[in-house]
Amino acid sequence: MTTEELWDTLIHVCILSTVLSILYWTIIEPVSEKALKREINNAISKAIEKLNVPPAPLVRKSADFLDKPLELMEDQDPVTAQNNKVVKFANVAVVLVMWIALFGGSWIMQNKCGMEIPMKKLLVVNVVLFGIIGIVEYMFFSRVGQKFAPIVPSTVASLFLENVRKKLE
Repeated sequence: MTTEELWDTLIHVCILSTVLSILYWTIIEPVSEKALKREINNAISKAIEKLNVPPAPLVRKSADFLDKPLELMEDQDPVTAQNNKVVKFANVAVVLVMWIALFGGSWIMQNKCGMEIPMKKLLVVNVVLFGIIGIVEYMFFSRVGQKFAPIVPSTVASLFLENVRKKLE
């Protein structure tokens, strides 16, 4: 592997890490959350339709036990929220360290060791390459990935019914 190929690879890894991180936090995570909520709502609706429902006053009375858990679930669990912040911070920190190491190493190699590295050319080639790949990835995700349901609705419905039965016993 030549020196230029090595630097090309390092730039490629830095750009890939940056693009994947931005893509995940800005597009994939929110869309995945929305899709999961949609699947859960659909599954719960289907489960409720299949319930043998007693007279309305009894249903209202027996469903009161759901009010408190629903109130507790309105906000994200504090431990989960904190873990998510740590993960996001760590992701940003790792990407920044990679870029600092890349440019720091490049500066040292060029200014202290006299090595010529065509950084501008390598950056332009990689940015163009990732631009094209990004367009293809976005089209795939928006047309295929977003429509894919990763969870079988019966799983959520079964868990919901099982938990309701346990509480009613």
